[in-house]
Formats: sequence, structure tokens, C-alpha cells
Amino acid sequence: MILENKEKLLSYLKNAKKIAVIGIKDSLNEPAGKIPRYLLSNGYEVIPINPKLEVWLGRKVYKKVDEIEEEVDIVNIFRRSEYILEHAREILNMKHKPKLVWLQEGIVNEDAAKILSDNGIDVVMDTCIYKIHSYFKSRGEL
Repeated sequence: MILENKEKLLSYLKNAKKIAVIGIKDSLNEPAGKIPRYLLSNGYEVIPINPKLEVWLGRKVYKKVDEIEEEVDIVNIFRRSEYILEHAREILNMKHKPKLVWLQEGIVNEDAAKILSDNGIDVVMDTCIYKIHSYFKSRGEL
């Protein structure tokens, strides 16, 4: 299912503990650097994924999402749309599949969304996790 229901998004954000971030960056000047830090500062455990990094804020960086052995609640993706199908396949190979895959603003891939949703994983596309989280936080719901 492709999510647009705010109540369901709120439920995911309330119940999530671990968020894997594909395409994480060190730079504070880019959303893929700022937003994971925001998530970390709001109590989520961030699991960084980027084949070009070894360490992110003292944490081991995974090269691919399917290398993660532990359970992950949400996979948040900062990659261009044309790479999402490849990442969807990696997500389906994870030991513990996430409940939700969240594609940041400007990222849309209908084929990947269908594959994921056909396998019981909800998908959010073209939506900023920071904006949604801060919206709920400003209303006292998070």
C-alpha cells in the first residue's frame, strides 16, 4: 500500500525505533546529512547506509541495506528515483523486512512501490520524513 494516510504515518513514526537511511551523507549542507541527524536527535536509532562511507557519527556504515542483521522499522531513502528499484530488491533480501519504506521528496518509483507493497511493505513516496515528523511534533502528537 502506498501511504498517504496521516494517522498511519503518525503510528509508524510513534512506534519506530530504528530507521535505516540509504544514501546518508556526512555533510550538514544536504538533506541526506541534516535529516538523519534530526531523526537521531528525536530518539530514533539511525542505521547509516552508503558504500562511500566507513563511519557516520561513530556508527558503522553498511554498504547495502541487506547487510543489516537486526530489525529495522523504517528504511528511509535519499537516492534518485532510477536507483529505487535496485534498493527495493535489496530490501526484500533483508533478514528482517521493514514495515515501511520512505522515499524522500522528489523520489518516486511506482515499480519499486508495487514490488514492496506486494510483499507487505508499506511505501511513502515523494514526502520528506522531517517535514511530516516536525508537523506531528509541533502538534504535540510526537
